[in-house]
Amino acid sequence: LEYADVVWDIFTASNINSIKKVQRKSFHFIYNKHSRTDSVTELYAIAVLQPLELRRRINMLKFLFNLSHERFNLDKNSYISRRPPPRYPSRTQNVMALGEHCCRVDMLKFSFFPRTVHDWNSLPNEDVTQAEYALFVRKLYRPFS
Repeated sequence: LEYADVVWDIFTASNINSIKKVQRKSFHFIYNKHSRTDSVTELYAIAVLQPLELRRRINMLKFLFNLSHERFNLDKNSYISRRPPPRYPSRTQNVMALGEHCCRVDMLKFSFFPRTVHDWNSLPNEDVTQAEYALFVRKLYRPFS
């Protein structure tokens, strides 16, 4: 479910529900609990696993971090651009803010770059200014642990 989550980002309710259904069935299979009375919520707690949407969002932010720090053999300027610094410092905008895409069609609006750039721009300065990947990832997981 998570191998292609960066490039295949589902956004429709029916697709999200289909993925959740597969995940629920996999929990029943992994823990060998096939009764209708077995709670998937309890199985989540046993597995100590964050919800799929959260893991997908974190994976996309990790990919964008690697792209913005040129850790891939890709030209980052083809995909992302820095937003010009504001005239007046803002508490809501981080110093490494990226230019957001203007999208009218849902297929593009909910694709990787528009969604992830929006999430990236909402991160605090202390998270996006990390030079080390491990520290960045730790800071991403901090609010969720």
